Amino acid sequence: MQSLHIRNEPTKTIDRGQLDKGEDYWTLNRIVTVVVADFVLIAENDKCFNRFQWYNINDGTLLTNAQEIDILELPKLPAEDDGSRLWKWLRFFKSRREDEMEELAKENNAMKEIMYTLREMSADEYERRLAEKIEDDERSRRAEIEYGRMEGEARAKLETALRMKEKGYAVSDIEDVTGLSPEEIAKL
Repeated sequence: MQSLHIRNEPTKTIDRGQLDKGEDYWTLNRIVTVVVADFVLIAENDKCFNRFQWYNINDGTLLTNAQEIDILELPKLPAEDDGSRLWKWLRFFKSRREDEMEELAKENNAMKEIMYTLREMSADEYERRLAEKIEDDERSRRAEIEYGRMEGEARAKLETALRMKEKGYAVSDIEDVTGLSPEEIAKL
C-alpha cells in the first residue's frame, strides 16, 4: 500500500497510539462517524439511513471497512413504526414533545438516561437564563446610577457657571472652574 503525501509533507497518523512500528493498517480500530441531520442532506434518495464506505467507483470493490459514515436524516423518517431500534431512536431525536420522548424511552435505558440529561440541561438552561437576567438587571441599575451621576454633575456645572456669571466672573474663570466651553457659558 502506498503512502499518501500532501504538499510534500510526510504522512501523519492521527492517533499514533494505534499503530506501533511494523504493524499493518488493518490493525487500526474501525472509525464510524454518525451524522444525525434535521434536514435533507442526500436529495438523491428517500431513505432516512445511508451508509458510506470507501469503494472503487469502477467495480464496487470495497477498499476497507475501517472507516464508515452513517447519515441519518430525520425529515425522511417514515411516519409508521417499522419495529426497528433505529426507527425508535430517530423518532426520539425528532420528538419535540416530552411526553412522546418519555413514551419511547419507557423500554430503553439509554433513552431514559438521555431524558434525564435533557432535563438537567433544561434546568441548567433555566438557571443560566435566570443568572443572565439578574446580571442584566444589575447592569441596567449601574447604568442608571452612572447616568444619574453624570446628569447631576452636568447640572451642577451649569448651576455653578450660572451663579458665577450672575456675579460677574470672567468667562475664562467660569470656563476654568466648570470645564464648560465659552459657547455653553454664553447660552446661560
